[in-house]
Amino acid sequence: MKNKEKIIGSVIILVLFLIFLLIGYNITNNKSDKSKKQDIFVQEDSLPTNAEDPKKTTNTNNKIRVEIKGAVKSPDVYTLDSGNIVLDLVKASGGYNVDADKDSIIQSTKLNDGDCIWVKKKEDTNSSSNIMPTSIIQSTNLNRKVNLNTANKEELMKLDGIGEARADKIIEYREKNGPYKAIEDLKKVGARIGDSIIKNIKDKADIK
Repeated sequence: MKNKEKIIGSVIILVLFLIFLLIGYNITNNKSDKSKKQDIFVQEDSLPTNAEDPKKTTNTNNKIRVEIKGAVKSPDVYTLDSGNIVLDLVKASGGYNVDADKDSIIQSTKLNDGDCIWVKKKEDTNSSSNIMPTSIIQSTNLNRKVNLNTANKEELMKLDGIGEARADKIIEYREKNGPYKAIEDLKKVGARIGDSIIKNIKDKADIK
């Protein structure tokens, strides 16, 4: 009888030991899982907030290069923000010279990439031998817009994303279907010309 009680007691102690062992294992495992989750959160939180998805990266170049000549303190080619006007370019060049004819330009005119602004001297304005046009603003676009309806292959290939094959397709399409009515018509050409390419060339191409 006593032997049976000892056996039963031993079994109970063994069962309790196993129960405590399982409880301890579960507690340790839960702590480990929580620690891993916290590490994951820390790693995610440590990512820079301005991280960009490479697939969504687009061309964000908002700079233009423009030249100013004539009666300013530092005639040169300057890099300005897109949307700047002639007056901003004058300021970037150090301002007008004393003999500058400020009325020879329109200071509020918006600049485009490749523009060249010539500030005339007062003596040039009054001179009959002035070789420059008599228009109010002397602005020459060095990078004239490419006319999709008249440009040859070499001119078309100057546009971003337009290589030799796409240039050939653009010319072939207009010869078969007539002139383009909108820049977006390039999507009809095929050659994998989509919205991204049209967006990149929109400021440098024209249909007139």
